Amino acid sequence: SLLAAALSNLPDLHHLALSNNALGPTGAKALAPAFKSLPNLRTLQLNSNEFDNDAVGLLHPALASMSGLTALHLGDSLLDDLGISLLFDELASATHLRVLA
Repeated sequence: SLLAAALSNLPDLHHLALSNNALGPTGAKALAPAFKSLPNLRTLQLNSNEFDNDAVGLLHPALASMSGLTALHLGDSLLDDLGISLLFDELASATHLRVLA
């Protein structure tokens, strides 16, 4: 996607707000590689999208590699208990994360 390509060229980005964009598994698949190229990202707002368990499965390796991420917003998504469990399992070692909403 164009957004993923653009993000790959912004390694100094600190905050990214992609809330309310109807992003689902397809968007997660396109964005996950770009997220890995954002080493300085501190805040990622993905709330109010259509992220379901499949989307989290696609995103979690990228999220785990983002060692500078201190705030992750995934509220108002389509995650159920399984998706939340998967997310927590992946982020269990993310001691840098301060906000999970």
